[in-house]
Amino acid sequence: METKFGATAAVFSIFTILLSTATASAASEFDNMILIPAGEFRAGADPRVATEECGKYYKKGCQAFWFRHESPVHPVFLDAFYIDKYETTQLDFKRVMGREAPMFTGGNLPVIMVSWNEANDYCARVGKRLPTEMEWEKAAKGGRDTLYPWGDAAESGKANFCDRKCQDSGNVEQFDDGFAELAPVGSFPPNGYGLFDMAGNVSEWVADWYREDYYKESPRNNPKGPGEAMTKVYRGGRYGSPPYELRSANRERQPPKERMSDVGFRCAATPGSAVKSASTPAQTPVPSPAPAVSSPQQTASPSATRIPGKVVRWSSQYDEREWAAGNVLDGKIGQG
Repeated sequence: METKFGATAAVFSIFTILLSTATASAASEFDNMILIPAGEFRAGADPRVATEECGKYYKKGCQAFWFRHESPVHPVFLDAFYIDKYETTQLDFKRVMGREAPMFTGGNLPVIMVSWNEANDYCARVGKRLPTEMEWEKAAKGGRDTLYPWGDAAESGKANFCDRKCQDSGNVEQFDDGFAELAPVGSFPPNGYGLFDMAGNVSEWVADWYREDYYKESPRNNPKGPGEAMTKVYRGGRYGSPPYELRSANRERQPPKERMSDVGFRCAATPGSAVKSASTPAQTPVPSPAPAVSSPQQTASPSATRIPGKVVRWSSQYDEREWAAGNVLDGKIGQG
């Protein structure tokens, strides 16, 4: 009887340990997320304001129709949700997916060259999901109603974008963020919600399909995007962006199979959902941000050799010969 009782106790003890380990793992995963409270915010932008901001940095002339899909400014109510504190890193991606992304340049750099399909798959594997477009915008604003997460003017030291170190003809000489290309995640101060890199470094895939006029008829409460379309939305500026693309309302799109050298992602979760962490580790912890002093050393993949003097936005939509011939330059890929 004692032996039977002892065996039962041992099994129960093992079960308790496994359960507590799984619970701790899930808790640690949520520790790397920020809970964005339920509430209303103003989404979108006035094209006139966006055009004026663009004109400060783009001297060839900005057009209001470029920003038409950001309008109208409209109120949106969202339920509470979690979102990752950091962009998904290349090390995160390798651990979860079991392989490196096509351009693996450093473990603590944001993952790039991943399609929407791959980003969606990654989030599902860890029990999360991609944020909706409106969740992303609310999170990016950090609780403020300003053009940028920090205020109404672009500033050095706030985000990684095309400053004086950027090898692009449209770089902005008055700014210096310390990096010519990708920066390790968490290299810049967080926004008002404690989220890092919501304006720069890499743009980020979101869940929604894209339609230019969706804001004109989107529901006020918890919009999920239009029905199925040709392209998916990605949000936020990137290391090759001019300052005006760092605005929280900035939105762009590409087909879900597309991979780009400056687009990554982060995941979101609904409170009460089961986050899988026992078999997939939480995001790589990032130390407190320090002032950036130099551009990190990176090793480009053989199919992405840099053309001197240009920031090349490499895209899988174009073959290597087009790229090498210089036909894919200056962020002009797939913008039609």
